[in-house]
Amino acid sequence: MRLARIGLVSAILLASGWPSARSAAEPEFRIRFGVIQVVGPNQFKLTQETTQLPRLTRSQGLLYGVEITPRQSTDYETYFVARLPAPPKQLSGGASGIPPVTAVSGLKTMVQRARGPSITPFWFDEGDPLGRYSLEVFVNGQSRGVIKYDVVAPPGS
Repeated sequence: MRLARIGLVSAILLASGWPSARSAAEPEFRIRFGVIQVVGPNQFKLTQETTQLPRLTRSQGLLYGVEITPRQSTDYETYFVARLPAPPKQLSGGASGIPPVTAVSGLKTMVQRARGPSITPFWFDEGDPLGRYSLEVFVNGQSRGVIKYDVVAPPGS
């Protein structure tokens, strides 16, 4: 009798798709890209998902970035490989001191550790080229996709 109950419960769980239905429907990490704003010290909020950005510098008020939200609140590591359409005049932030020509073949960011949702900010500097950029997203050492986005001249320029 007990075996029959275990079999019945197992059959119901399998028929309902548990746990595979949830795993298939929800990716392990949700990744979004777009315009972000500063909401506090070292805190950001993604305000607009987009793959077209005006080339406005950080001092002109534009930050963009990647939001990573894990399905479960576990620790993870992330880094990015950025590719620009042409060499910029200069590199800043974590890429300071690297020859700008390397931005075309790919610049790897430092590894960051996170738990729960995280946002990594990026910005444009004077002399960054217009055109198609790409940003490959790595989580726990695995590529989770490539974000391709266009950087266009700001309105009125």
